[in-house]
Amino acid sequence: MIRTNATEIRSPHFGMLADDQLQELIRAVFEVMAKVGFKVYHKGAREMLLSAGAMVKEDRVYVPEFIVQQCIATAPKGWTIYNRNGDRALEVEGRKSYYGTSTASPNTKDAISGEVHPTTVDDLALAARVADGLENIDWVMPMGSCQDVPAQAADIHEFYATVTNTVKPMVLLTYSARGAELVYEMAAEIAGGLDELKRKPFLVLYPESISPLVFPAEVVDRMFVAADLALPQMTGPSIQPGATGPVTMAGAIAQGMAESLMGLVLAQLRNPGCPVGAGCNFGIFDMRLGLMMVSAPEMNIALAAQAELAQY
Repeated sequence: MIRTNATEIRSPHFGMLADDQLQELIRAVFEVMAKVGFKVYHKGAREMLLSAGAMVKEDRVYVPEFIVQQCIATAPKGWTIYNRNGDRALEVEGRKSYYGTSTASPNTKDAISGEVHPTTVDDLALAARVADGLENIDWVMPMGSCQDVPAQAADIHEFYATVTNTVKPMVLLTYSARGAELVYEMAAEIAGGLDELKRKPFLVLYPESISPLVFPAEVVDRMFVAADLALPQMTGPSIQPGATGPVTMAGAIAQGMAESLMGLVLAQLRNPGCPVGAGCNFGIFDMRLGLMMVSAPEMNIALAAQAELAQY
């Protein structure tokens, strides 16, 4: 974790955008939400948004700024994440930064032989043990999508392989609402009961919308599972500038923040005050190869700008 000086005026921070650029981006975010809208394939969510004052036309929902501002106001401005043993680990607030592992790779390169093979549960267990021993890693996400178990139960196996090999806080992508419920049941057993898990959460759910601007019913259901329990979640749309988002950085950032805020709106309308973080991924689309370039430098530029926009 990077800690800054407690005195605000002396706190170093990296800034990419001028105030007028931030204001312009914020206006663009609200315009996307209110005028372009979102495809929301969840009847209950559409009815909830309509009752809150949004405009609904079939599956498309247009969310005016006043709803977004109300939901930002009810969302906690910070929360604490604990480790598996119940000790304080992460203070998710202000400008504090934490580093962790990432997920979703269907293939793994063997560290010894160099051979690439479909990701297995054992791969995730080994990766979690390595991450647990690294001082600069603050939280752990299963480092891949295991291919050696039934797909409908993969998230359960990924959680088990990781949580049994690290005491560090976890971020988890589940593949269904039922998967999220089962993971929470397992986490509650570890924590000593659901009340203890809610008091000292060590797990952050990571539901992802589908860019551009689509919220499938099963994704919304996962958001609602976390919101109903008042357990932390981090919305994580993945945008490919040049394919599923604008090729310009400003346009991609505006879309990413709009999708993140829509996740926050859904969670806050469902259960005001539940902890929600706004995140996004920006994998530049390589138009020659037809691939998403996760390691492209533009990704870090966009992430830094989005973080600055969220702080603003």
